[in-house]
Amino acid sequence: MNLTIGIAGTAKNTGKTTTTSAILSELYNSKISLGLTSIGYDGEEIDNITGLPKPRLFVKENTLLATAQKCLKGGSAEYEILETTDITTPLGNINIVRVVKEGLAVVAGPNKGSQLKYVKGKMINDLGCKIILVDGALNRIAPMIETDGIIIATGASRNANIDILVEETKALYELLNLPKMSEDKLQHFLNIDNIALFPKNPDEEIKYLNYGSLIDISTVNEIINAANDVETIFIPALISEHALKQLNDGLDKLWSNKTLIINDSIKLITGGNSQSLLDEIRS
Repeated sequence: MNLTIGIAGTAKNTGKTTTTSAILSELYNSKISLGLTSIGYDGEEIDNITGLPKPRLFVKENTLLATAQKCLKGGSAEYEILETTDITTPLGNINIVRVVKEGLAVVAGPNKGSQLKYVKGKMINDLGCKIILVDGALNRIAPMIETDGIIIATGASRNANIDILVEETKALYELLNLPKMSEDKLQHFLNIDNIALFPKNPDEEIKYLNYGSLIDISTVNEIINAANDVETIFIPALISEHALKQLNDGLDKLWSNKTLIINDSIKLITGGNSQSLLDEIRS
């Protein structure tokens, strides 16, 4: 079994690096084949000599790492380069490497979900990795769609008001754990790239809608106008808090006996305030 775990901080100094280091330590004790990468980099404190982010994670021998070219000289760990990919970043192309001498590492990985998918595939399928850790942040969470689960690190630096912090964290948890479709039903949606409106009458054709990088008001209106004869609405795109509210307001009582299916809850979290999104889903 292979597992890819994302670790996302809600803000600076919420314990994400401490969490990642603790998980690394436990996995090393278990002798599990391990990979590590990140979603871009956090803009950590810069080393005045190298001009690179200061290394923060300790990696042991044989750990697989996907990081930018310039970062390979930024820490005390030493590497064997296994592949220089075509994935470009401000710090150079992403390299997949194996640690040959333990030490501190600078991790600055791919920025897009498709790029993370490539790195993940290479580490698991070609290099025998069992667990991959993906370091990230809430404001760079979109590529985490390629992970199997996410650990959220939060704390007072996100919000000093404990009540607000708890509500936000609870909302994030609930969004990440929305009910899932059964495996047999899921098969019907795997190869659908457009918004799909499934009719009440199974003999009628499914209506497909095109969209840009996210759903706009014109697309929302198309969905609303076709809603009377629709049983299931499938949205693979990023849907913003504003668009979801417009959809709710437009459909209102027409939601009765209809199902909204989102491709991944991470696309909801990317779309706006977690508590507001959850309120719209519940309404």
